[in-house]
Amino acid sequence: GPGAPEALAERIESARPALAGQAARLLATLPDSYPSSVDPDELADELELLADPPGPGGVRYRVDPSDGGHGLVTVCAADRPGTLARTTGVLARHRVSVLRAHAWSTSNGLALQRFAVQAPATLRWERLGADLDAAWSGRLAVDARLERKARDYRPPSPVEPDVRVLPDESVHSTVVEVRAGDALGLLHAIAAALGDLDLDVR
Repeated sequence: GPGAPEALAERIESARPALAGQAARLLATLPDSYPSSVDPDELADELELLADPPGPGGVRYRVDPSDGGHGLVTVCAADRPGTLARTTGVLARHRVSVLRAHAWSTSNGLALQRFAVQAPATLRWERLGADLDAAWSGRLAVDARLERKARDYRPPSPVEPDVRVLPDESVHSTVVEVRAGDALGLLHAIAAALGDLDLDVR
């Protein structure tokens, strides 16, 4: 109802003094659908990334491992074609499966990405963070390394992919629906193809 964003901002600021005076402004840069997609604690964590955004060639992220290899990876970087592919490439490189992914563009040029992931038991989460830094600074060429790794993980009987373009599903975007056999790097391959076409993933 009316006033809900203000009430939410007040709740966040009372829980997170670091966001005092900023939560309403930051929420206003995100699509209306954003707050309902996450619980208030995670929302505050994500707003803290946006409150201190990365400079050019930089990335800000949070890596939150939980039990049994599950975790949450949140990334904030300048919004441009290829941003989603860069993150998903690093995840695939570490054999991290993406269970759910959300991506938002802010009105002031940032991309906010949230991934619920399943990681192998051998993953060192700090290495994942170091590779995110390296991918944005240009010290890590994600694609070349991934090509080799993906070849080793091809499923034995690939499902024929089905791609549909649904121009009327959304008021502000074109929806591309892809159904395919699950494989290492699948989300990365889709994101990279869209990035190569200079398309912005919302």
